[in-house]
Amino acid sequence: MTAERDNTGTILIVDDTPENVSLLETVLSADYTIITATSGNKALEIARKMPPDLILLDIMMPEMNGYEFCERLKESPDLHGIPVIFLSMLDTTEVKLHAFKSGGVDYITKPFHASEVQVRVKTHLMIRKLRLRLEAQNLLLQQANAEQTRLAMIVDSSNDAIFSVSPDNVIISWNGGAEDVFGYSVREIIGNTVLSIMPGETYSEKSHNWQTILSGDDIRYFETSRGKKDGSRRYVSITTSPLLNSEWVIIGNSVIARDVTERRNMEETIKHQAHHDTLTTLPNRQFFMDLLTMGLAQASNNGKKLALLFLDLNGFKQVNDTYGHNCGDHLLQEVARRLKVSIRESDIAARLGGDEFTVILPDISQIDDVDIVLKNILCSFESPFLLDGIIVSSTASIGVCMFPDDGKSSEELVKKADIAMYKAKESSGNSYRFYTDNIEMQT
Repeated sequence: MTAERDNTGTILIVDDTPENVSLLETVLSADYTIITATSGNKALEIARKMPPDLILLDIMMPEMNGYEFCERLKESPDLHGIPVIFLSMLDTTEVKLHAFKSGGVDYITKPFHASEVQVRVKTHLMIRKLRLRLEAQNLLLQQANAEQTRLAMIVDSSNDAIFSVSPDNVIISWNGGAEDVFGYSVREIIGNTVLSIMPGETYSEKSHNWQTILSGDDIRYFETSRGKKDGSRRYVSITTSPLLNSEWVIIGNSVIARDVTERRNMEETIKHQAHHDTLTTLPNRQFFMDLLTMGLAQASNNGKKLALLFLDLNGFKQVNDTYGHNCGDHLLQEVARRLKVSIRESDIAARLGGDEFTVILPDISQIDDVDIVLKNILCSFESPFLLDGIIVSSTASIGVCMFPDDGKSSEELVKKADIAMYKAKESSGNSYRFYTDNIEMQT
């Protein structure tokens, strides 16, 4: 167990893999006090003695897995409100739902990005602080009018949207932060239902969603997309908690909403960069293999054919050597653009690396469908490329193989399309070649 000086909170890291613990400590120790445990039982013992502000929790651990630990944590009144963020290599919807049902407030997939962990930890620690502050405010609001006025000023000065809702979903208080987040003034919103701040969804969807959220007697947290009054779309994190009177009877709900659009956009950017080629913005090799695997499964289920095109530029090295790598990069970008406009809407173009591109053609009914796309692609190379004021001519050699005729697996189809492409290169200029069983024996 280790600990370091902290100004903003204490984090308990629970993971049986020392490398993961060490990495998380490196990412977070500069800003937080770090406590570590290598098992669920040890983590519970630590949490009961020194309750942390947040827990980072692995799922697959010996003796007690992450789900069991989270459920045990909820059983203790003193530990129930501690936010738990799951970290796991498992990335299925079923696993994530299990994590949230067990009491987790967030889920991060390994391998994780340091910036993602930092942002999510900071967000949930702030939400915890705001929740505790709001609970304290609910108690203070039962005191004298002078004290109520003081608390109202604190709420209204918050940058976060803080408002309260009656049992029939009518908004009864609205701070300045809420006006900034949702765009509605106090005069416009007080007395209206909470549905007023959710344009862009059908009434039935809005009604069901908020009735479910505001009907509980516990604290709830979720993130959602909501429309501002000006029509823009924003991502917000929302925390709701019951509003109590002096007899501890629920008389409504308090809601805290924070604009997390910037963070969500950053997450989407990170996700896009992990799956796409930075130069052409086409899917990269790893994402292409995933898409091909999914396409083969779908084609097999539907009893359809699928075509795989493997494309290589002729003379690309000469363009780099003659005009420089910047010119070569611009050629690759222009090839990607022409590829996208030459294929069908359902087709997928990807860049494997260098001057190699692939195209997945799903839902093939007849070979003529493939011929049409091939001719469109080759036709797009007939016009020269204007690159930085330089006119460059380039052609393509394309190898083609078919599922299930030429192979059943992604690896087999890629290999055979590559073989067919090299046979196409033996012809001059734009050309394509379909894979056949005896193609490797040809000279």
